[in-house]
Amino acid sequence: MLTHLVGLLALGVTIASLVDRSDRRLLLLNGLASVLWAVNSLLLGAYSAAAMGLLSAARASSATAVQGRGPDARWSACAVFVAATGVATAWTWQGWPSLLPAGASLCATVAFFCLVGVRLRLLLLLSWGLWLWTAWHLRAVEQFAGYSLAAGAAAMGAWRSRGRAAVPRA
Repeated sequence: MLTHLVGLLALGVTIASLVDRSDRRLLLLNGLASVLWAVNSLLLGAYSAAAMGLLSAARASSATAVQGRGPDARWSACAVFVAATGVATAWTWQGWPSLLPAGASLCATVAFFCLVGVRLRLLLLLSWGLWLWTAWHLRAVEQFAGYSLAAGAAAMGAWRSRGRAAVPRA
């Protein structure tokens, strides 16, 4: 019951983050949702997914902190999280399925630190696709439903953001 409750809460926060047109609110709400998804994954026994969820929360917080800074700060932070993803994947290795949340984490890392607007949301859509595959592999029905809706919300967020000019990060 707790697993389902945490999953539903994570789903609500995820959808709220992805349909919002503000990149800053997307990052903040995504950080909170990532913590909730990590707890959900931990309750399911999916340790690689839980580790990537916690890494996602730290990444969202860091991306918010470097937003508006120069490219050197953003690329440096991106490199740190790419390396951290590799370490976390190795540490929680459970066979080839560990590559799915790792790939999702890498997509989100590049999206958060290097992209804005529609491109950010499209790469997040790919990330959610990898999370969907992870949930399918785990036979985690609530995560699969949640990630399906999140992927739809990411697509809707990209659609809503398409007409506005992307403001490049300084």
